[in-house]
Amino acid sequence: MGMGLIATGSSVNTTNQSEIDRAYDKLLQLTPNVKAILGDEIMSYMINNETPLSVVYSGQASEMTSSNEHLHYVVPARTNIWYDNLTIPKTSKNTKAAYALSTSCKNQKMQRPMLNT
Repeated sequence: MGMGLIATGSSVNTTNQSEIDRAYDKLLQLTPNVKAILGDEIMSYMINNETPLSVVYSGQASEMTSSNEHLHYVVPARTNIWYDNLTIPKTSKNTKAAYALSTSCKNQKMQRPMLNT
C-alpha cells in the first residue's frame, strides 16, 4: 500500500479514504506487471535476473548486489525511515550482557563500521 500511496503523491501515513482508494486503484493497474509477491524468495529471482525490479529490505539488497554486479539498490527520495530494535526478553539468562550490547550499539564509534554495508 505504501508504494501505491507514494506513487499517487500521498503520504504513507494518510488516513484519507479517497487517497487510500486512489493508491489501491494504482496498485491494481500495476498488477499485470507483478511476477510474484514474495519474502526472501525474491532474492533468487533478482540474483538470477528473473525479474528486473523489486522492493526489498536493505539487508537483502546488500546480499543480492554482492552476488550480482548488475543489480543496484536505490532508495527513493523522501520515502524511507529506517529503525532497528533490540529487545531483551524478560526470561533472558544474561541481561547484563544484553544491556551492554544495547549500549554499545548506541555508541557512534561502534556504529561506524556498520554504516554503508
